[in-house]
Amino acid sequence: MDYFIVELIERKKVAIPLNQVQEVININYSDICPMPGVNNNLLGVTNHRGNFLWILELSNLLFNQYLPNFALNTILLTKIQHNNFLGLVVQKLGEIKTFSDVDKSLRDTVININPNYYQGIIPDTEDIPILNLANVQNSLNS
Repeated sequence: MDYFIVELIERKKVAIPLNQVQEVININYSDICPMPGVNNNLLGVTNHRGNFLWILELSNLLFNQYLPNFALNTILLTKIQHNNFLGLVVQKLGEIKTFSDVDKSLRDTVININPNYYQGIIPDTEDIPILNLANVQNSLNS
């Protein structure tokens, strides 16, 4: 299966199944409208092609660290289910890699992420967690 590798805070990497990646967009921080009363990992919403797009600060959700607020943020637009999109703030775009050997064991002590947020590990030169975007989205509703 193909995975899009992205870098978050402090060179920490995560993999996202390529079939859930729609596009990469750049959004001005000033174009994100904060929404009161929502999960603090959600920066707010922005207009993307006439639709509301929630923007998630993924580094804070996974590692309790915010990325610096740049004037322009790189957003990975992901599709979780039919017409259900979520924008993920990422530090740096990586590469697309194909891995057939994915470790399904959850080693939260090694990568220090809540096991609910990932569905396996890519054994590379470093262990890269594969995000479970459905669980990430579900956690934002609580």
